[in-house]
Amino acid sequence: MLHKIALILFTVTSLSVQAQNGFLIKGKISGNHEGKIVRLIYPNPAGLKDPIQDSTFVKNGSFSFKGHSDKDLTQAKLVMSVVGQEIDPADYTRYYEIDQQHFILENSTFTVTGKNLQQAKIVGGTAQADFNTLSAQLKPLEDQMRPLSQKIIQYGRENNDEGREALYPKVRKIAQEKSKVTEAFINNHPDSYVSLKLLNEGGGADDAGLEAQFEALSDRVKNTDLGRETAARIKATKTVEVGNPAQDFIMNDTEGNPIQLSSFRGKYVFLDFWASWCGPCRSENPNVLRAYDKLKGDNFEIIAVSLDNKKEHWLKAIKEDNLPWIQVSDLKGTKNEAALKYGVTGIPQNFLISPDGTILGIGFRGEDILEKLMEHMK
Repeated sequence: MLHKIALILFTVTSLSVQAQNGFLIKGKISGNHEGKIVRLIYPNPAGLKDPIQDSTFVKNGSFSFKGHSDKDLTQAKLVMSVVGQEIDPADYTRYYEIDQQHFILENSTFTVTGKNLQQAKIVGGTAQADFNTLSAQLKPLEDQMRPLSQKIIQYGRENNDEGREALYPKVRKIAQEKSKVTEAFINNHPDSYVSLKLLNEGGGADDAGLEAQFEALSDRVKNTDLGRETAARIKATKTVEVGNPAQDFIMNDTEGNPIQLSSFRGKYVFLDFWASWCGPCRSENPNVLRAYDKLKGDNFEIIAVSLDNKKEHWLKAIKEDNLPWIQVSDLKGTKNEAALKYGVTGIPQNFLISPDGTILGIGFRGEDILEKLMEHMK
């Protein structure tokens, strides 16, 4: 009896120590998935653009991962596919074809159960329960967005600009509803890492209210790695207020040529932050294109900064959306140097810069973007 008690205590203690020292992910997937490859992908803590990836195979309906995360909490994803038929998870055009599931990774024990990854339930860690709550709240809107996004991708392949533009108002409306849900979640969960994650991705208030929402979070959340990164971004936003000088930067264009923002002095510059994978950004591009067609000339230029990390996806989106203006990127994703300088916490985001290099306006969106720009350029 004492031996059994000791064994139980040893097992519990071992699991506790394992959770403290690293993470353990145990998956049980029903259905015909035998021999498929499962990949665990999460950001490189060193800030490198290539994420950390580990892989294993489904055997007898099960898979597992063991490891250690150098970040206290970070967003990760599991991706499952047939060997030799892997899809690049960064390929936004095939996003809905990928059997994947996002979750909050930390050094803890997780269980993954379901008939596939896309519909799996992931339990474990301190933040995942909140992540599951938010996912459930967003699911009805995600279900509405999915067929629209799939249709937009299809129209992009067919070069059907008219069909895509007809769907963009619906996409924007759903995106606005999602923003309301995420902002309410942030306000109601000040001690949740998920709230911090949403703020860092631009899921809360606009820039004017961002600092107040961040300060309302608990000290425990603000003192995480992501909390300190978010604080730095908020600090950066204070240097890019209307009336302040625009922060200069140099970044390569699609041909690898260096482009310096300050070299466009004497012109109005619309500085636009976007990415190929950003649905709201893509839905705004037709509005920006209409404004560009009216304003282009000797004293107006658009410089678009992409937060992509894969050049082929960046170039493909430029071609699909027929974007004729200057495009630059350092391919560092959300760690883009210009985005950090401008305190960009979510995209789309943009800045109108005067010919003397002063910030005239921030955050132009909607079908009346041309009128708004012209008003600031009087």
